[in-house]
Amino acid sequence: MAVAPREADDAESGQPLGPSSKASHLDFEKMSSEEIADVDVDDFFRELSEEEKEERRRQKQEKEERRRQKEEAAGKRPLHEKGLSPEEVAARIGTLEDDLQEMTAFIGRCDRPAVKARLGEFLVEMDNELARLREDPLELDDEDRRELRLFHLHKMQLPGTARTQRELVDEAAYAPKALHSSAMLSPPEAYVEPWTQITTFALELGDAHSPLVTVDVRIEAVERLPADEVTCHFTKDSFDLKIAHSLEGRKYRLVRTCLQRNISAERSTFRIKRNHVIVELAKLPEELSAAAAPRRSFAPWTDLCAADRQSRNRRAVHQLS
Repeated sequence: MAVAPREADDAESGQPLGPSSKASHLDFEKMSSEEIADVDVDDFFRELSEEEKEERRRQKQEKEERRRQKEEAAGKRPLHEKGLSPEEVAARIGTLEDDLQEMTAFIGRCDRPAVKARLGEFLVEMDNELARLREDPLELDDEDRRELRLFHLHKMQLPGTARTQRELVDEAAYAPKALHSSAMLSPPEAYVEPWTQITTFALELGDAHSPLVTVDVRIEAVERLPADEVTCHFTKDSFDLKIAHSLEGRKYRLVRTCLQRNISAERSTFRIKRNHVIVELAKLPEELSAAAAPRRSFAPWTDLCAADRQSRNRRAVHQLS
């Protein structure tokens, strides 16, 4: 069926709205089967007006912009595609390099492991943005991020990873001096890295039927250390956890004496998980009759350590139910 195209008018203004399709005016309820069969599929399509074409182009550009932003956020597209000129890219790279240098100097003055870990994350973000600006897109998974953070800790010459900046300055400032024969006989004392005390950990005391007191210590990348670098010594009233972290060049220690109650040193142990060391203190069961204690019971713990020696192993006022 040949149907001539027509222009649709606005009822109020009389202005044409644009060309309509050939089949737009057909009423199929009033048409016979033969007339419907004569209608071609192409009759339902019409040519877009200039305004509609412009709207389609705008929507396509917005979609492309959203996709570009997602790819930039994932590090899959260089940032200069946003419209930065080469001069603006160079200025941004210079600013980031200055920020990176200042952050490196700042992290070298920090002592708290948690603060260093946070600053290490900022350094990783700066490295990502620098790589994108230099048209070197990269993606980091969790494993790569941890390795890059440890690389920054080593590169910053933190205690134990390398000699400090002051030692390097002292070496350059003073010329070597000849030693007397008596002084040459005694070897120089080796520098011993001091222990960093662990002050933050999670504690699970358990209930009357729980056989363990659990101490959860978070240490970055501890699962990567050799077995001999993580040790824990137990006595009946204390434990001493030592971690010689060769990747960070630091030594961590958690020692607690005067535990609230005696423990079994033979059955106490520790295990290593990803970024965690779990210390398990084995409780000693209470000596109760079989009728009074159908299940194995343990004296209650209200804290990890006792206030003094006299308050250790003090019996509870109320009997266990």
